[in-house]
Amino acid sequence: MKNYIIESNTISALKILFINSFYLFLLLQFLIVEFCLAQDKDHLKKDFVRMGAMTNTVIGVELKDADAAFKIWTDVLVKKFKAKNLYDFTFEYKMYETIDGLKKDIKTGLINYFNVPTQDYFYLSLGSDFIPFLSGTNHPKQKFTQYYLVTSTSNKIKDLTELGNKKVSISKSIIDQIGAIWLKTVLRDEMGSRLYKSVNLQTVNNNENEDLLAVFFNKTDYALVSQSSFEFACEMNPAIAKKVKIVRSSGPLLTGIFVYRKGMNQNTIKVIKDIVSDLHNDNEGRQILNLFKISKIIPITADDLSECEKVINKYHKYFSK
Repeated sequence: MKNYIIESNTISALKILFINSFYLFLLLQFLIVEFCLAQDKDHLKKDFVRMGAMTNTVIGVELKDADAAFKIWTDVLVKKFKAKNLYDFTFEYKMYETIDGLKKDIKTGLINYFNVPTQDYFYLSLGSDFIPFLSGTNHPKQKFTQYYLVTSTSNKIKDLTELGNKKVSISKSIIDQIGAIWLKTVLRDEMGSRLYKSVNLQTVNNNENEDLLAVFFNKTDYALVSQSSFEFACEMNPAIAKKVKIVRSSGPLLTGIFVYRKGMNQNTIKVIKDIVSDLHNDNEGRQILNLFKISKIIPITADDLSECEKVINKYHKYFSK
């Protein structure tokens, strides 16, 4: 009888020990899983992006329309982030009418990402603190934007010095872009100061197509158009290719860039790059690109800005005195 009681007590103790050990094991497993999830959340999926953008990034629209375009763009971006399970992600933006307003908020650390026309990026003079990584292009098959100075095929021009007293049209849609800066620079470079002043640089039409047609119908002597606009117009109307010729072509330029402050979350940078580089492949994305009047967004590096920098440096040499 005594031995039975001892054995019974021993078995009970072992049962209690086993049960307690089992629950302890479950508790440890739960804690380990929660710890791993917490580590994964903090390391991979939690971030905050505050972006600044100039209103002239959206060509030819007022502040309220530019703000509406960016609101649509950010809503789509956040939705696509969530589809990739990037929870707890916050995206805010602020529109600026002046580059100095943006510069102030960059200096205080309020803005860590921004989207600006290329010439404004160089004006900010941020050195290596910010890294260019995206740009919009108007050409469906090319990384860079090229600009053409065009005229009628009946015009027997052989040199830019012959543009004295001629009308050169630059549309409202590109007057503030790097293309217009390139044209003014190359004209000043080859014509000299005195002769350059005689050129009639006019802004009459709203877009490049109107200026191209003005050359076609001999209503202006010359016009500045992008490669994509010229090729599309010639494709739609082959007669244009027969009556309009290219006088001079720019080098590879970028019209606008998207940059981030050095030290930002590289996982977020990668996902932003992946998402926006793929926008042209779905209907919703193409609608966003149309708002900004671009064909697609492509990854870039700082080296891709070398031609822009040459043009802008020479422009300042001639016109910033």
